[in-house]
Amino acid sequence: MSVEESAQPAEVYFHRRMVGLELGLQLARVTISSAATITWGAQPLGGTRFATERWIRRTRRRYLDMMALFMTGIAIVEIFLGQQNDGASAGEGSDLHRAIWIAVDMERSHGMGEYLASYGDVGDRRLDEIKHLDPHLMVRVDGVLREQLARAKDIIERHRGASVRLRQDLLERLDLSGEEVLAVFSY
Repeated sequence: MSVEESAQPAEVYFHRRMVGLELGLQLARVTISSAATITWGAQPLGGTRFATERWIRRTRRRYLDMMALFMTGIAIVEIFLGQQNDGASAGEGSDLHRAIWIAVDMERSHGMGEYLASYGDVGDRRLDEIKHLDPHLMVRVDGVLREQLARAKDIIERHRGASVRLRQDLLERLDLSGEEVLAVFSY
């Protein structure tokens, strides 16, 4: 895969930083790989790094922000390709999988959803076990994910012009500092 062919993953990375910046995260760096191997397994083709925050109490808004951040890959594909693909939802550890677990955690561990009742730390449980305890959970989770997908799409659409400018820089250099990105997005 050429650098130009890796443009779609590259766009996910710089749109993710745009969404993260809009949500108040501090960007550190964005990179893309210069080559990829055709494989059935997951293969990172770059990444977006945000500065590590000191531990904070997470509010419902913070959980929603993190879901919106992980929904960025799906939003990009829908906006720019007009369809869905499996790039952001390729199983365990994928962006969609992570967003689902954040939603489940918010809803059933912390009582920040429709119900106040908590199942405690759901991280140790399998999703099918949790669904058995709460058969309507995934309907609520799906609703929250769709709202956060819409948020991510809205942020991306508002900054579309800046993203076009950054795309070429990222493809040429493969690495941009947080400061370079901030200068283009005027954050």
